Formats: sequence, structure tokens, C-alpha cells
Amino acid sequence: MGYRSKKNNKNEESALRYVERLLRYRLRSEWEIRYRLSQKGFSEELINRVVEKLKRSRILDDESFAYMFAKSELEVKFHGPYMIRRKLRELGVDDDTIDRALKRAWKEYDFTEFVRNLYEKHGRDLKKVRETLYRKGFDPSIIEDVEINRR
Repeated sequence: MGYRSKKNNKNEESALRYVERLLRYRLRSEWEIRYRLSQKGFSEELINRVVEKLKRSRILDDESFAYMFAKSELEVKFHGPYMIRRKLRELGVDDDTIDRALKRAWKEYDFTEFVRNLYEKHGRDLKKVRETLYRKGFDPSIIEDVEINRR
């Protein structure tokens, strides 16, 4: 029979189409792409070729991914550096890349405005503000600075 199953058609083109579908939802780390391709049954040799091709074309870039992820987590989900670091590690990003991404994203983040909004939201209850900041993964030293500035 001339029928060929999709599962047996594990070529570079199908791997790239799959990666394209993944990237429609959000940027991905190199580790995620490798993991997802291996879960789909692509060979390690093919995965290496595809990843190198994506890196050369700058579609796959852990530096950019980590920065955009950190920026989004800070600005949209209001997660702190500890939580962002944990999530990026789970996504296979190395510690040096995480450090650079967090440093860059933190420079652009208006933490003071976020704290001011929390303070108003919690009826000027500093204890609730501190608890929220701890839960969201902010550094204790930053939280102590907030306490000092609010007195």
C-alpha cells in the first residue's frame, strides 16, 4: 500500500512545522524545543540539526527568551525574581542567562509603582503588602526596603 503514517514521517520539515506550531503560543527555550521534539519521536541527530538551524536564524535564542519571559512575569503576572528564576530553571535556562535576563528586566520594571498599588489595594496594611510580595517571589531585602520607605 502507498499509505505512509504521519508517525513514520519524521523529517526536518515536519520537525520545523511542529516547532512553528509551538512558537505560535509563546517563545520557547532551547531545552523545551529539544524536549518537545524528542517527545514527538524525532531522532537526536535531527533535533540537533533543527535546533542549530533555529539558532542560526535567531528564532531560538535563550537570552531573548529568558529576558522576554522575565519581563512578562514581572509586568503581567507581578511575579518576583525568585519565582521567575525557579520557572526559568524548570524551562532549562542556565543560571548565567537567568541572571542577565533578570537584571535587564528588573532595570525596566517600576517596582515602586507596583508596591504603591499593592499598598492602596490592601488598605495601607503593610503586613498584607509584605505577605503578597513574599508569595510572589520578591527578595526579602527588597521587601524590607519597602517597609522602611512606608514608615
